[in-house]
Amino acid sequence: MAPECASALSHLWPKPIRVATRGTPLAKVQAGLAIGALKRARPSVECELVIVHTKGDLDTDRPISALAERGVFTKSLQTAVVEGRADLAVHSYKDVPTPPAPGLTAAAVLARGDPREALVAGPLQSLGDFAAGARIGTSS
Repeated sequence: MAPECASALSHLWPKPIRVATRGTPLAKVQAGLAIGALKRARPSVECELVIVHTKGDLDTDRPISALAERGVFTKSLQTAVVEGRADLAVHSYKDVPTPPAPGLTAAAVLARGDPREALVAGPLQSLGDFAAGARIGTSS
């Protein structure tokens, strides 16, 4: 996170910065990375996690495509910021709808990790071990 982003939040100090995130292990790790970046830029900053349950988290009986709306994992995070329950939100950038919600902006983007994929295939050791014509699914 750029130092100017941390400075832009300086009006919130000494109050803890409330960081909205989903409650999944991945979301909490990502929020922790963002909090770490804030603390490196401004060591005295205090942060607290605000766990937000999104429509995508709560409606697990149907596939996401059946929810018939965009932002099922981000809309509740945005609402938490707009309503003042959180000062900022952290979410996987790949899932953030564009353009951003009115009144909000993507203020910082953490450095990207290694983008290489991993093959999880049981006893198979490489793509060459798959039978001819095998189908391989991918996901973000």
